[in-house]
Amino acid sequence: MTSLETTLKKYAAERVKRVGAVRAEEYASFRDNSELRDLSVDPFIDYDNLEKGQPLKDGDDVKFLAIGAGISCLLFAHRLIKAGFQARDFVAVDTAGGFGGTWYWNRYPGAMCDVEGYVYLPLLEETGYIPKHKYSHGSEIRAHLETIASNLAIRGMFGTTVTSQEWDANAGRWVVCMSQNRGPGRAPLPLTVRAQYLLSAGGFLVSPHLPKLPGLEDFRENRNKRLMHTARWDYAYTGGSQERPDLVKLKDKVVGVIGTGATAIQVIPEVAKWAKKLYVFQRTPTYVSERGQRETDVKTWKEEVANKKGWQYERMDNLNRQLTNDPPEKDLCNDGWSECRAFAGIIGSPRPYAASEEDALAELNLAERLKPWYGVWCKRPAFHESYLSTFNLPNVELVDTDGRGIEGYTSRGVLAPGGREIELDLLILATGFRSVTAGDGSPAGQTGARFTGRGGRDVSEKWNGSEAGSLFGVATSGFPNLFFAAFSNIGTSPNITSVYVNAADVVAHVISTASREAADPGKVVIEVAREAEERYVGQMVERVGWTALSRACTPGWFTGNAKLLEEGMGVSNLVWGTGIIDFRRMLDRWMGEGKLEGFVVMEAS
Repeated sequence: MTSLETTLKKYAAERVKRVGAVRAEEYASFRDNSELRDLSVDPFIDYDNLEKGQPLKDGDDVKFLAIGAGISCLLFAHRLIKAGFQARDFVAVDTAGGFGGTWYWNRYPGAMCDVEGYVYLPLLEETGYIPKHKYSHGSEIRAHLETIASNLAIRGMFGTTVTSQEWDANAGRWVVCMSQNRGPGRAPLPLTVRAQYLLSAGGFLVSPHLPKLPGLEDFRENRNKRLMHTARWDYAYTGGSQERPDLVKLKDKVVGVIGTGATAIQVIPEVAKWAKKLYVFQRTPTYVSERGQRETDVKTWKEEVANKKGWQYERMDNLNRQLTNDPPEKDLCNDGWSECRAFAGIIGSPRPYAASEEDALAELNLAERLKPWYGVWCKRPAFHESYLSTFNLPNVELVDTDGRGIEGYTSRGVLAPGGREIELDLLILATGFRSVTAGDGSPAGQTGARFTGRGGRDVSEKWNGSEAGSLFGVATSGFPNLFFAAFSNIGTSPNITSVYVNAADVVAHVISTASREAADPGKVVIEVAREAEERYVGQMVERVGWTALSRACTPGWFTGNAKLLEEGMGVSNLVWGTGIIDFRRMLDRWMGEGKLEGFVVMEAS
């Protein structure tokens, strides 16, 4: 049997195991499951501070209302203000207690961006900020985003859940119902506001989830046990802080971590330093390569990085060209992502990335179990100096489930394959977030609130039905003045900031152009023409070839935990198959024409 035949046989066998595992477990979202909502309670919010200077009151009418307060929201605000709109007309609404999006929530020990901070942190050139390290820590990212919001002078309505959004065609406004959580012992504050433009900025990491298996309640009901998701880290229980993660309260604890993805790669080495015993439950190994972390040298920064106008966007493009297998002459980022051209799905290799660290593993059998075997485009690779070597520590044990995942929970811990019960004091869920490809990737799926457009149409029904589609991944027909940053129908990249930049540029261009040409900008209504949407879908279909490689992958975040493997790549999951650089060139040509072709602009009565 040839090596290719052997590899393909391995792919098939591993996929079968994992598809079966997904059917057995099913993920439960904290947001959508009433039994789990207590796990998503905000441990960081300051309710007393929340009531100071509320930006919205019942009955208000605002120009721009963003649902979400992370990077996409801030880029929408920046581009709209740059286009001439007023900061006072922009309000962000978020369930979190402040700006930051996923970086508000992700405060687990070791949290940092695995993409170079010089291309990931937004608006570095505009703000003049110099990241402290090549790969920025989570606390620094959150602080940078808070500073951007402050500098832009945009307002946030926090601790607030949007429950419904309905288009009022006569008024040319979105009617948005929401409820603010004011803390324990206080009644929620309901309010309804109107917005001319609704910006769905919920991001792609929409809701923490966990494998829902038998026995979960038994474990949770045991008062001596603790269940914690990495996106709701409780330093009061573990000790330490995000800035100084000395987890001293874990010294007498037996800890389990479910997951070996991007988050787990970062948190496992930190927990291993302090826990009495650490079990790591692995379903599928992750590509892990050295990160090359280093402090930013200010002299080098000024001379070689931020040395000309437009440097950050050029650097973003440089990395994206590497990732789409169209490498430029000079590699500016020069890191693991730069070498990860197979991530585009064009080429792939089952070889491990971390050959140098593999040599540091004491047991050959352990090394084999930690090796990935699949194409690199199937699962986001990770970069870390000490993850693999952590498994050499005497207090760390890898529980390799051979693709099946754990079997269930008990009142004392978890059941590993074969019925082995492992007793735990603390179970850490490094299980990530609900995949937008697994269920509803529409604006409603991202934000958790219903959008009702023209004629009472539900955006989720359209997005997932026979008329699925959008124009440029920022707007969809039947939903006037609704703009978003979708996960699909776009040119995409592991550097999600570059994706949001494209969305913000297009949305600001459309709204500002339509407003300049209107007799009364306050009555402008902008909607995608259905025929333009269909043409754009056709263009994506023409470029779909390379994405078919995902069918060879196992269940995971990118494949919607088996949904795409079984149902195929529907319109709602299509991306611009020739890559994000080609996608941006297309957008630039379209914006350069200044015609808003594909959009219908009218005035409300």
